[in-house]
Amino acid sequence: MRHILLFILSLFFAQAFLFGQTVFGKTILDKWVSNKDTAALKTFVVKSDHHFAKDWFLEKANIEEIDHFKNGYVLRWTKTVSNIKYLRAYTFDINSKFVSSHEQRFLNDTLLSQGPVEFKDNAIQYITQVIINKKTLKKENGYWDYEVDGYYYEIYENGKLSCIYKTVHLNHYYMLFEKANKNKIDLTRGNDCLGIKK
Repeated sequence: MRHILLFILSLFFAQAFLFGQTVFGKTILDKWVSNKDTAALKTFVVKSDHHFAKDWFLEKANIEEIDHFKNGYVLRWTKTVSNIKYLRAYTFDINSKFVSSHEQRFLNDTLLSQGPVEFKDNAIQYITQVIINKKTLKKENGYWDYEVDGYYYEIYENGKLSCIYKTVHLNHYYMLFEKANKNKIDLTRGNDCLGIKK
């Protein structure tokens, strides 16, 4: 009987570890965030982003308001490539379920671009980056304000950047596929991986 009880308890904790369920009122993710356990948090992020690379460094891990009167976990990671600093946030609800991701890019602490990271089947499908009008860019009370000059859509396949489209007015991904918008889109890198320029 004692061995059965120990077995049941071990299954309970294993399930909590794998799926972020609560243990005595707290999730395993809560523990990792409190301890800033980088290795464990990287392993956790990989469950939502299979191609999450080892070259990202944990900058912040906090419980924050992620929606109106709704708290969640926000994990912010950074890396630097050719003097460009990338800051990507992964947001999870209080039950450790993935909610969204957002990426900002900086040069010398000045915002270059930003936008959402969208996933399909736990892999990045595309990243939207707002093209910022540099003349209007300003920072007030910790927030960036600017006018928008357009959008980049960075398309990924198997965890790698496949192509980039640029557009001035199309601020939603689905708009790329509307035939009337074909001439409003420029291919700036790679082949026409979405086939929208044919």
